[in-house]
Amino acid sequence: MQVTAVLERVPLDRISNEARDVRFGETLLRLVLFLLVGMGKAAGYGWLVPVWCALAVREGWREVHPPRAGRGPAGAG
Repeated sequence: MQVTAVLERVPLDRISNEARDVRFGETLLRLVLFLLVGMGKAAGYGWLVPVWCALAVREGWREVHPPRAGRGPAGAG
């Protein structure tokens, strides 16, 4: 297959027109937004994961060591 035959099937004019329509500023802002949202999600999961693990350990502890009868919550009596 010849290279010219392949290039004849590629819509170069349409690609060029679409490339001219891309706005640099808008693209840059979207990239910054994407990065900030990604960092926010990472920070959220960075907080959620250790808290979730701590609560899971607490639940396991409570299952193995249930509260004794007569010992209610602090300040309830």
